[in-house]
Amino acid sequence: MENHNRFKSPQDPEVGRFLKSLGIHPLPTRLPYPAPSQVNAYLIEGDGLLLIDTGLNEDETWETLENDFARLGHTFAEVRRIYLTHGHLDHYGIARKIQDLSGAKVYIHPRDRAKVLAPTPEKQKAEKALYRNYLMGAGFPEEETDNILQFSEAFRHHALPLEKLEMVDEGEIIKWGQVILKVMNLPGHTRGMINFYEPRHRLLFSGDHILSDISPNPLPDLDAAISTQELELKTGGNGSDPFPRFLSLIQYLVSIQRVLSLDLDLILPGHGELIVDHRQLLLDLGRFYQERQGKIMAILGSKELTPMDISRELFPGVSAFEVILAISEVVGNAEVLEEQGRLVREIRDGKIRYRKK
Repeated sequence: MENHNRFKSPQDPEVGRFLKSLGIHPLPTRLPYPAPSQVNAYLIEGDGLLLIDTGLNEDETWETLENDFARLGHTFAEVRRIYLTHGHLDHYGIARKIQDLSGAKVYIHPRDRAKVLAPTPEKQKAEKALYRNYLMGAGFPEEETDNILQFSEAFRHHALPLEKLEMVDEGEIIKWGQVILKVMNLPGHTRGMINFYEPRHRLLFSGDHILSDISPNPLPDLDAAISTQELELKTGGNGSDPFPRFLSLIQYLVSIQRVLSLDLDLILPGHGELIVDHRQLLLDLGRFYQERQGKIMAILGSKELTPMDISRELFPGVSAFEVILAISEVVGNAEVLEEQGRLVREIRDGKIRYRKK
């Protein structure tokens, strides 16, 4: 499909004027991570205010948003609805605080609901055991696994758990101010990832489904296995595989095709700058994954390797913060190769092992 994009670049002054005319305001806030360094919330004016995502539970986030609201002539008390693209800390972290102040309703897809609730001690214990099992199955030494889990635990304070939640799902229509948003469930980054499509104005709020300068890492979404018995979480559906699988990259690539079919002038992502040429970006992303899969096959050669073995060669010197991302990148691409019949996945001695077919 030929691209007839109205904007030359994300810095085109017309982009800002266009969004302002629709009552849409991007609100970036800083993240205390190596990358990405910021997260984007979006304020939409109408009968009160609607927010898409919020940022972390950090004093700096609150102050930045409060100043941005004031600059636009608004206060948090005017927020009527908050829509969460997915249930990751950096996207819902401060939603509870805004909800408590304003009485706003908070919406999320049912499949990501459990991510934003306060975990019971039982769920917290099950989640820790699940990730421990997964990391050790991927080839991590026991001590290194425990260190990673402790490191991850330290990030919990970056988000306030939610209690009062509304569900939103595929096909629902949100009319707010000058926009009419259609909800799309696009599993990949998480099972409950939702995007908001405005066909009249050729806009898409993409969350972490499509980003401008990094590949949106489709994560294993292991915590879904704690709260659901869906067969898709198990290879073959018979419960014989000890490692729950979402097949995240496979589902992500299907979701990408849905976005490729849309007529868009502008994507408003969860991180980084706005996107004006989504088709070229997604075609480049497809080639990126193909190249990564080629590297994995080259690393395998005639050997049989765990995800950790491959990760160490593919991402040498990866930090503790990034290690789960690195493993999920390997596993996701390996699942694509397995589906293509190029790679075999086996479980032996409690470890996932890959070899060429």
